[in-house]
Amino acid sequence: MTYEVNAVKRLFFKFEHLHIRLLIENCLLEACIYSSSGHCPTHYIMEQNSVSIALFISMRLLLVSGSGEEYVRLTLLSINHFKSEEDSLYQCRLSDPDNDPEQVTVESLRTGWTRETAEENPDPPDVVYYEETSYPYHRVEMINNGNDNAFGVFACKTTKSGKRETIVSTTKMRSDADIVPENALFTQTVSIGDRHVSIRMINTTKEKSVEKFRWRNNTHLWVDTNVGVDTFTIGEPIELYHAGIYECHIAGERSLAKHGLNLLIVRACPSTRWGPPDCEGVCDSCYNGGVCDEKTGKCVCAPGFHGENCLKACGGNRYGYTCTQRCTYAEDDDKTKCKKYLFCLVHPFGCRCSTGYEGLDCEKECNENTFGASCLQSCHCVSDRCNRYTGECEGTDTSCDPGWTGANCQECLEGYFGSDCDQECHCSSDKCNKESGLCQSGGCLPQWADLFPPYSCKTGLYISVYTKVNARVPVPVSCTAVQGSADSLGGLDLVLSRNYQSLNETNIRLENVSSLEDTKTAWFKVENVEEENELFCQLRSNNERVAVMNITIDVYDLPELVTAPNFIKTSSTTVTISWAAWDESNKGTPPVIAYILYYKLSNDLDWKIATTYQVRDYQDEYNATVRHLDPDTLYDFSVAAVREGPGGEGPKSPVLKEQKTKCDAGKLPENVQAKILGDRQELVEISWQIPSEGMPCGAGITKFTVYYSRLESDVIQIDVPEPTATSFILSYLTAGWSYTFYVTLSTSDGESEESNKVEIIVPVLPSLRSLPLLRSVTCDSATIVWKKWTEGTDQGTPPVVEYIPYHRMNAWFEWVLGDSVTHSDTVGEYQYTFHNLKEDSTYEFCVVVVREGYGGEGDKTGVLQQNTALCLGPPGYVVAISVLIPVTILLLIAAAVVVFFKRNRSNKNVSSAPRISEDYNYENSGYKGTDKNFSLEENDVGTRKSAYEGMKQHKKAIDKQETTAKTESEYEIPNANKTSHGNLPKRQLFGGNSVREENLYEVPNEPEDFQI
Repeated sequence: MTYEVNAVKRLFFKFEHLHIRLLIENCLLEACIYSSSGHCPTHYIMEQNSVSIALFISMRLLLVSGSGEEYVRLTLLSINHFKSEEDSLYQCRLSDPDNDPEQVTVESLRTGWTRETAEENPDPPDVVYYEETSYPYHRVEMINNGNDNAFGVFACKTTKSGKRETIVSTTKMRSDADIVPENALFTQTVSIGDRHVSIRMINTTKEKSVEKFRWRNNTHLWVDTNVGVDTFTIGEPIELYHAGIYECHIAGERSLAKHGLNLLIVRACPSTRWGPPDCEGVCDSCYNGGVCDEKTGKCVCAPGFHGENCLKACGGNRYGYTCTQRCTYAEDDDKTKCKKYLFCLVHPFGCRCSTGYEGLDCEKECNENTFGASCLQSCHCVSDRCNRYTGECEGTDTSCDPGWTGANCQECLEGYFGSDCDQECHCSSDKCNKESGLCQSGGCLPQWADLFPPYSCKTGLYISVYTKVNARVPVPVSCTAVQGSADSLGGLDLVLSRNYQSLNETNIRLENVSSLEDTKTAWFKVENVEEENELFCQLRSNNERVAVMNITIDVYDLPELVTAPNFIKTSSTTVTISWAAWDESNKGTPPVIAYILYYKLSNDLDWKIATTYQVRDYQDEYNATVRHLDPDTLYDFSVAAVREGPGGEGPKSPVLKEQKTKCDAGKLPENVQAKILGDRQELVEISWQIPSEGMPCGAGITKFTVYYSRLESDVIQIDVPEPTATSFILSYLTAGWSYTFYVTLSTSDGESEESNKVEIIVPVLPSLRSLPLLRSVTCDSATIVWKKWTEGTDQGTPPVVEYIPYHRMNAWFEWVLGDSVTHSDTVGEYQYTFHNLKEDSTYEFCVVVVREGYGGEGDKTGVLQQNTALCLGPPGYVVAISVLIPVTILLLIAAAVVVFFKRNRSNKNVSSAPRISEDYNYENSGYKGTDKNFSLEENDVGTRKSAYEGMKQHKKAIDKQETTAKTESEYEIPNANKTSHGNLPKRQLFGGNSVREENLYEVPNEPEDFQI
């Protein structure tokens, strides 16, 4: 079954692989849109801003016959294209002269969603270059993983200096698909102006009826007018927005990846024309299935053929732009080895099976009377048989049918002549001599002048173009003439008339005339043009018409909503209404880009504009609030739809009448203010005062409403239902953004006007981007320096008020707070010295930046790590040691003498171990600063130990004095309730952890007694 669609206008596409471009004609052709290779239509109406597309390029394209930006010679070879449920791959094969990986970059991409979710539409893997082969190539291998990753439309994207970016697409489907294309083709190429284009799908399962068929295009919108049909027919002339992926799936089963896909490619020039924006070029004759590249006018040959007009056959097991590549490089050169592969070429060609094969899986051989890529070419042989790869006649009689010539009996396209069928006839009978092109009967077509030798109708009106605009807008029109012999246009006038025969230039203004090589173009502006008005480009000689070309003008019907807007609510000064988005059930031509909301007093005639709303894709309904109305007053409302382009506003919709505002609430919240709160300044408190005077209308306050926004179009409201509330705290705001706030109050009679607006920036807590630097280090101190915080260079929001140095032993210790350092804009560098550090230890240092206000301390960033030095000991200790050593030596000698004499005298053993005595004064050993004494016993072992014990006690006393002195004078941990900025409690500076008052690095005293 077939369902005719007459106005599917909003099939918008973002397909990078279609190379959609927008060209703006800087003269009178106001806009020209083109797809696939970038060209504009001729002999057809060009749309002004008619589609929303991904890439726009504003330029002026001048016609140079036979010129144009070349594409990269790229063939996409798809493997398992009809088995996407298995592991699948495709290859990006470059042909000479572009087969140089050093000069060409190749990428892989998915060109659109064909299932529901992002997980179901993953990007393909990166391209891998395989160099160690007979012919190096790039490969994309997709692992299925049970997710149908290989289902959809994919592409190879290539770039090369001096050539245009080239993207070649391929389609992959499941072999058990419920729906497949009827013609077993995955792509279809049409041209601007083609009519009655259809895409037909086949139901492969009996369990699911056609009534469940659903159609989609690549805007992800349902094509609701094609529900339950197996054929999508575009009834209107083809335009660029018809291009893209068409999907047909079973309702509710799109995620199963078992539906049909078809890629519709639209040439941006009419058939046989090339060279946008004017499409003045005539395409070369492209044989054996080749397609004319609309940007260059050259042929893109089907797989298995090559040459300027695709007349050279390659045979089986050959492909590429010069047929130098093979599916197998084995010596037997098996001609069947390209079977099963799908070959895809640069748009506008699309994808076809290898020459000699057809079918969804490209495995079926052509029958005896067809040949070429996907078996789309017919044989013209007396024997009714031809070679399926080349089309050359086979059998006992290899001659062509009557009227056919060439190596494989391919005809000249209708209206062409010459040995290669590449010259166009302009004869009224459409018949001309195949060698000379002279008209055989009937003279020239009306647009061609038979004035100049060799009388082959080569001078005339070549093309007429106008820009389709909105009704009541002046229409740009251009007429282009071409000369067949040298200077044959010199004596002819190129004009635009409202009459076929005579010259009528009413409301027609000549804007410009230009000549380029053998063409001449005149641009006009025509006013007061109605739908289907006819204009005539003329060539005139001696005030006589010698050639004429007619143009039928078409304009866009302005959109109109057929139903009145709906009432939602009202207040004393506002009325809120809604309306349904424009669709094809309304009047006019899409696309609609905006709505204008009008209002007026019910007893008045003059409408006023309340606001303009831009259309948002996929929004079915709009609502708007008209503000600053008078209380207790009747108003009327209407909405006008606006289509793209100048003069696009349509008529007003039916009127929503006599909507009355409520009694004036009268009073507003007063003295609205905003301030920053929070431990990290992340909250905003909005405060206000209740109106000092009473409320009118006999009603009290029912609630307050806080409004805030980052942009005017993005206003958020929060109701505060407590009628006595005077503040509200907002969280989850974005640091660094500026917010606008205002407050309203409501009574039972409605909402008040807006209060005064306040703006505030949610600050970003400051931090330094650079590390602090070490200036000096000793065994118990370190001095660091840092550059001042600078707005724009460092992170955070000003103003900055101070810096807080921190240090710790290592990451296992808590940070210790230093004294704050006040920030000054006039000081460029700061330094701070940390005292009372432990010798030969690793410390971490950082500087925290503090901005004004509570909670303004930034994060600890930029940590410097440094070791302290090794202390050699204080001077007093050195002196004591230098004195004790010689004294100890003397005492040891004396003790030895005494022991010797005692032993000789008493001949007795030592009865006890030596011990420290209380009657020996430390001053005898040179030690000063303690009242402890020790004495020597006779045993020399005890003597040496006592001397050592005296030295040890001496060092401990000195260490203790120095430790006490440093603790009391050089370093002091701040009081637990003292902060270096404001009155912030210390627990907030340290994340809730307290700081001990004692010396963190005090070494425990050793035992006083030592015994052997």
